[in-house]
Amino acid sequence: MRKISILPAFLIIILFTYSCVKDHSPLEIDKLNEVTIKGISDTVIVSMGDTLKINPVLEMSGNTNTSYDYLWYSFTTNMQFSADTLSKEKNIAAPIKLVPGTYSLVFRVMDRNTGIFYKSTVS
Repeated sequence: MRKISILPAFLIIILFTYSCVKDHSPLEIDKLNEVTIKGISDTVIVSMGDTLKINPVLEMSGNTNTSYDYLWYSFTTNMQFSADTLSKEKNIAAPIKLVPGTYSLVFRVMDRNTGIFYKSTVS
């Protein structure tokens, strides 16, 4: 006499039941906002005590109601790990109090919602 086991058939039925799970992921993928920074020249020359004035132009795609954080900072070309914050505004108008030398100037725009940032560097 043959023994018929019910266990393998029961397992197959359970597997088929749970393999048909609905996908609840969103059908549309949100596009990231793209920011293009313009209006900053490749080289800026200022003297100690002068006021650095730059008004960058930002071209944004996607959701234009997104809020951004702005940061201007500089670092010497041989010490990239010690940066000086110059301003946290979009348009910079800051007096230069740095020791005379060669610096790189960075303008960073960060999307507050996603944490993604865009930057433009002036050598």
